[in-house]
Amino acid sequence: MKRIGTLKKMKASVKVFELANYAVRGLVYECVEGLDYLAECVARACISLQENNIPFNVLIADCGMRVFLFPQVLIAPPFCSWKILIFP
Repeated sequence: MKRIGTLKKMKASVKVFELANYAVRGLVYECVEGLDYLAECVARACISLQENNIPFNVLIADCGMRVFLFPQVLIAPPFCSWKILIFP
């Protein structure tokens, strides 16, 4: 995984990674502190995908501490499009 950034809000913190060397493109949201903030970050990303009519899959792992988000696109979008999902 390649680290893209860290989202912080008060005492909450979420790390965001891009899957590397994997068959599909995807993002990984990992909770450092504040499970509610992780849920908020993933929800914003999902809402952004829905508003852009992009289907996606969500996989919740490690008792909810790590969330995988897989946008289902046939043509790989430009790299900058991740910005929409990370910092909505």
